[in-house]
Amino acid sequence: METAGGSDVEAGFAKLQGEDFEYYMETYSIMLGRNSKKSIVDVDLANLGGGMNISRHHARIFYDFALHRFALEVFGKNGCLVEGVLHLPGNPPGQA
Repeated sequence: METAGGSDVEAGFAKLQGEDFEYYMETYSIMLGRNSKKSIVDVDLANLGGGMNISRHHARIFYDFALHRFALEVFGKNGCLVEGVLHLPGNPPGQA
């Protein structure tokens, strides 16, 4: 996307951001994990230094229409640390 001033602008529903990492969500649900021969994910966390601690389907970020917010559902056995809070598999989806 380009603005009137000519600079590129990324757009999406939400933006995931970390150290040297940005991802713009363009759908209501994305899968995070690691790519393999058997599965492809939207965000490959193994490339960000997670290695084999990342499950193929580690977590999902989705828009919860009933609650009007994005939520995080964790599937990976090692859980997911977000801003110092550990989210574990089997727990109800938390606010993303």
